[in-house]
Amino acid sequence: MVVPPLSQIVYFRSVSSSNDICAGLIPLYAEAPEKLPTTLIFAETQTAGKGRGDHTWISPPGGLYFSVLFRIEPVVPFLPLTTGLFLCRWLEEDFGLPVKVRWPNDLMLKDRKLGGILCENKGGACIIGIGINVNASIPAVDKMPQLAVALSEALGRTLDLGNLRHRVEKYFADRFFPFVLNPQNLSEWNRRSAFTRGQAIAWTTGGKPGSGTYLGITPEGYLKVEAGSGILELSSAEDVRPA
Repeated sequence: MVVPPLSQIVYFRSVSSSNDICAGLIPLYAEAPEKLPTTLIFAETQTAGKGRGDHTWISPPGGLYFSVLFRIEPVVPFLPLTTGLFLCRWLEEDFGLPVKVRWPNDLMLKDRKLGGILCENKGGACIIGIGINVNASIPAVDKMPQLAVALSEALGRTLDLGNLRHRVEKYFADRFFPFVLNPQNLSEWNRRSAFTRGQAIAWTTGGKPGSGTYLGITPEGYLKVEAGSGILELSSAEDVRPA
């Protein structure tokens, strides 16, 4: 799978959602989808940030909010996982933080949520939205502040968001696509997963609760669990958490 190199970077002070801005570009290239530019969108704030399902991502000033748009066919199901692993690598290299991924799309630091990922597939293109708590006030980010954490709290200092965005630009331009499109990088999952094999977990699918024993992931990136009905491979589930 080959993705055209990053060709445009756009900054906004405030948007409804950086994913929505990316989605609005896709119809402009409907007659020539191969010309869709690989794009990185940053926003200082979002008024209608998105989470998985019907969840929202509250995006006050002081956070790092961005989306990457690129054309890819076929869409691969493991992108949220390899994106999470890529971000864990970056945060470890730059800040020395042992960030983990809670399947499928939450960035966790010592059982507290540092950020999230939302992948959307539209018209032969993929949009990956990322939100990371940097200097944002945690009570404003999450109604239950003890469950969230910001980089500034973890590091004991305020970060320069401008410098952080420039670092993201370089890191994504040089390394992102070769890493996230390679399924072999799922080999890092066990080391960076927020769950350990044999751990009791719970989840929700289609509004119905479920629980079982965490067994890992499949080669496609599906959640593998042992439940009362046997071994399940879940392609989608919400609110996955320790039981």
